[in-house]
Amino acid sequence: MDVKTITLEFLRQHGYDGLSGDECACKLDNLFPCGYAGTEACRAGYLQPMDEQQSRDYEFMIGPDKPEETTA
Repeated sequence: MDVKTITLEFLRQHGYDGLSGDECACKLDNLFPCGYAGTEACRAGYLQPMDEQQSRDYEFMIGPDKPEETTA
């Protein structure tokens, strides 16, 4: 079992959406697109809600805190 497989299993088992680092983020469906470069800064995280400007600049954002679920 390699590091990517171990990491994926852990993240899925604990309900995380991906990883985030100092200047990057990746989702479970594309884990380690960086080829593991700089992964010592990666932390497990959750998809974050984005405002209009962030949505124009980024496809997604991952952060350390699980967003509160809202009911509409």
